[in-house]
Amino acid sequence: MKSAKIINLSFLLALGIVWQHSRLPFIPPATAAPVFLLTMQYTNRMMEVIVPCFFFISGYLFFRTYTPSDYLEKLRTRLKSLLLPYLLWNAVFALAWYVALHLVPSFISDRFPFDGIADVLTGIVSCQYTVLWYVGVIFVYALVAPLLWLMVRSRRLFPLCLLVSCVVCVAFRHPFCSPILWLPLYLSGGYAGVHHKDLMFREQPLWITFLSIAFYPVIFYWDLHWPSALSMNAVQWIGPSLCIGLYDLANRLVRIPSLQVFKYSFFLYAMHYMPLHIGQRMCLMMWAHPLAAYAAYFAVPLLVVLLVLLVSRWTDRHAHSLYSWFSGGR
Repeated sequence: MKSAKIINLSFLLALGIVWQHSRLPFIPPATAAPVFLLTMQYTNRMMEVIVPCFFFISGYLFFRTYTPSDYLEKLRTRLKSLLLPYLLWNAVFALAWYVALHLVPSFISDRFPFDGIADVLTGIVSCQYTVLWYVGVIFVYALVAPLLWLMVRSRRLFPLCLLVSCVVCVAFRHPFCSPILWLPLYLSGGYAGVHHKDLMFREQPLWITFLSIAFYPVIFYWDLHWPSALSMNAVQWIGPSLCIGLYDLANRLVRIPSLQVFKYSFFLYAMHYMPLHIGQRMCLMMWAHPLAAYAAYFAVPLLVVLLVLLVSRWTDRHAHSLYSWFSGGR
């Protein structure tokens, strides 16, 4: 059972993912004010703590109820909640991108594999048509759960395994979607799930939150001006404690409500990229105005979020079986 905190936080993190993908790589620098380009740069860099928090939470949820005898059952449920949506969304968007490339090619700047059936199938499996690479990585972790379980169940062995995984992340270059890159965060979440089962059902200790808030600007400045594998990973590693701590502080001050739409965070994550990409490019190309960049970066993502939530809610109400397939039963 998920806590209200996990559901609320997941939705807020999904909103952050939407704006993280609002990078506008196709915007001509001459058409935007320098202050906008600077704002976009800093905002997107700050959003880099979001994905690490998702990996931490995923590890926590998986190992919180895991036992070796449950491995096959856990794997069966992950086939439905991870692999099936992963393949379905990539197949749907393979078709959607193909149609869009023929109808509105000028509004698309990304490249997609459409050189034959084999190329398309490879693109679906390798997540070339969506941003669901995270789901694929989590499924890989589920496949090797017995090995990861040995690492997180022992209080003595875990620090060594965590240290080795961190060293491997820093010492060698890994693709952004590599399971190796995110392993320290998933292991940390798994350890918390085994030994601190109530972690996401209570507030994070304030001293951890304040330390994260104090150290983050230092790490951010370090990574911005002297980027390296260590600084990049340091930004990721501080992500879970920073995001969870900020949520707890905000909840203490405002009491964040548990709204029904918050359960659509997976739909928002899976569906937002294509309408966001096309909508932003249309805004920039069809509105020749200095404010177009601001509209594309701030207004278009908001409209996309509203659109996806409307589609999610309608599908959930009127075609629930279909919704369940695409959401993995969430």
